Amino acid sequence: MSRTAEQALRALAVLARRGDALTTEAIAMAAGVPAGSLAKIMQALVRAGLTTSQRGPHGGFALTRAPHLISCLDVVLAVDPPPRAPVPDGDALARLILRARQGQEEFYRAISIADLVSRGVPEPHDGQLTGR
Repeated sequence: MSRTAEQALRALAVLARRGDALTTEAIAMAAGVPAGSLAKIMQALVRAGLTTSQRGPHGGFALTRAPHLISCLDVVLAVDPPPRAPVPDGDALARLILRARQGQEEFYRAISIADLVSRGVPEPHDGQLTGR
């Protein structure tokens, strides 16, 4: 998983936990993600229809649907779509790569943002994050 996808998942977990609209800065602080990087990620999530964005004093980003209806695959594909290189017929390595990608997609599809929250995705101030 790319760092961008990980940051997007952390951001959506924050939105799911808090339940209301949050600014980029608030999400970045809670998720431990640089605000500059997160701004681009949040716009990609808006384009994918996973979040909404509202300007103004009570604005911010919010989920467009319940956290249990947003899969990790939805998020990963929104911010980091895989390259769609053609698979040559008879190429064993290409078939292996395709199978691995399909397995990864099935894994991400089976986990929702609600699952991440219920499993306790740590926030940076929890002291549980690795050194990334």
